[in-house]
Amino acid sequence: MFKKIDFSFEIKAIGYAFYFSFLPFLFFVFQFLFGEKELSFILLKQMEFLIVPFSAWWIIFLYHDYFEEGGSDLLYSYPLKAEEHGLLRIGVFSALYEILIAICCMFLIVRFPDANFFVLFIQYAAESLLYTSIGFVIILLTKKVMVPILMIVAYVSTEFLTEGSITPVFHIMSFNTEPLSLDQIIFSVLLNGCISVILFVFGHLYLRKKTDLRLF
Repeated sequence: MFKKIDFSFEIKAIGYAFYFSFLPFLFFVFQFLFGEKELSFILLKQMEFLIVPFSAWWIIFLYHDYFEEGGSDLLYSYPLKAEEHGLLRIGVFSALYEILIAICCMFLIVRFPDANFFVLFIQYAAESLLYTSIGFVIILLTKKVMVPILMIVAYVSTEFLTEGSITPVFHIMSFNTEPLSLDQIIFSVLLNGCISVILFVFGHLYLRKKTDLRLF
C-alpha cells in the first residue's frame, strides 16, 4: 500500500511549509509547560482553533507543485492511480498529523486527570479530518494554495471571535472549556465524520475524472 509513497520526496515537495505545521504544537507545549494551571482551558482552545485547523496545511501543500509550480504533468508522468495521487497520500500525512494530535491529548490528560483520552482524541480527530477534507476539495477545485488557507483562516477566526454566533447552524468545533463526555460529543463527531467522508469521496471522484481526462 505504501510502496509508492516516497516520504522524503513528498516532504521536499511540500518544502519549508512541512515544518511550519509544527509551530502550533510548540505553542501548545509552551502553554502546557509555562501557562497557569488555572488557565488550562486555553489548551483546549488551542486544540480547536490552532492545532486542529492546521491539519489541512500539509494536504494543501501536497498539491502546490501540481498547481502552482507548473507540475501538473506529474499527474500523468507517474504510473499512479488517482487514489495514489489523492487519498493514499492524504491518508499517510493525515495519519501522521493524528499522531501529533494524540500526543497533545496525552498532555491534556495530565492537565485534566478526569478526562478520557479516547473521547478527547475522537473529538479532535473528527474535527481534523473535516478540515483535511475541506482543504483537499478546495485545492482541487481552485488549484490555488492560498484559497483554502484563507477560507479556513477566515472561518476559524470568525468562530473564535464570535463563539459561533454568526453561523449558528453548524460548527466544526465544540467551544468547550472543559473536557467533554462521549455523550456530549458523539453527535458532532458523527456529523464531522460523515461530512468528511462525503468530501473525500467527492474529491477522489473529481481527481479521478480529471486525471483520466487529463484536464488539470
